[in-house]
Amino acid sequence: MKYIPMFLFTALVSATGLAQTAQDNFKKLNSLQGLWQMTTSRGVLHEEWKTSGNDIMKSQSYRVNNNDTVMMETAELLKKGKDIFYIPTVPNQNQGKPVEFKLTSAQNNEYIFENPEHDFPQRIIYNLKSATETEATIDGSINGQYRKMVYRFSKKQVP
Repeated sequence: MKYIPMFLFTALVSATGLAQTAQDNFKKLNSLQGLWQMTTSRGVLHEEWKTSGNDIMKSQSYRVNNNDTVMMETAELLKKGKDIFYIPTVPNQNQGKPVEFKLTSAQNNEYIFENPEHDFPQRIIYNLKSATETEATIDGSINGQYRKMVYRFSKKQVP
């Protein structure tokens, strides 16, 4: 009977640690705030992140080519309890519905969000290389073939 209180104490400390880790990771992800850009052969790709409360950040990704602006996706980073989710919504994909990717790893400024049930990608990775450089990677399988796309952004504007 004396082991039950120790077990409860250990469970409580573990749960508190997980929640604290989520809060710490979310604070670190706040460094995404601002306007990020990457030049491609199809124009300049922009990703702009803004905070929208203590537990949510929102972004818009769009491409500018000459005077044309094409919306690529919107996304949210959302902290729910001890978990963090990356939730993109892409026009003309997934019937226009958002898809949740759960943060499964956060080490050395690299944040891996996964959804193994999604068609493609199954992983979204943000590697915060510096205050002005970040790398976003999407990867996974399409029809049994591994695919990987890497986006290297530079910060152009801080909020």
